[in-house]
Amino acid sequence: MLSCDNAHAVHPNHPDKTDKNNCVYMNEGIVVKSHAGQKYTSDGVSIAIFRDICKKVNIPIQFFANRSDMEGGSTLGNIAMSQVSMNAIDIGLPQLAMHSAYETAGVKDCYYMMKQCHLVSVVYLKWLAIKKSKICLS
Repeated sequence: MLSCDNAHAVHPNHPDKTDKNNCVYMNEGIVVKSHAGQKYTSDGVSIAIFRDICKKVNIPIQFFANRSDMEGGSTLGNIAMSQVSMNAIDIGLPQLAMHSAYETAGVKDCYYMMKQCHLVSVVYLKWLAIKKSKICLS
């Protein structure tokens, strides 16, 4: 499952809010978000599958984790996954000024996200067709 949201890009006016060794930038790809305390639902398996799919179709990805010395946000993905047992990944578009009146995101990232979500839906529909055909054969 894809849990799609947004991610905090490095803000030029507030670079101190970002871990300098773990930054994401606008127009450089979809962001995979992870957190050791599971504030994001991404795990090793879902990240590996997502990375492999993106690599095959040349979609750039970046990796984000909150600064360890600052409280950060979370998404609804981890809440949903507490109700349903399945692999999921939290992804998002890097943006500036999240939750403000002037949120800003990159147009390239929007394209990457649309391409990725379409690809995942095609792969899923093919998987369903294969599963359905196996059920009919049994």
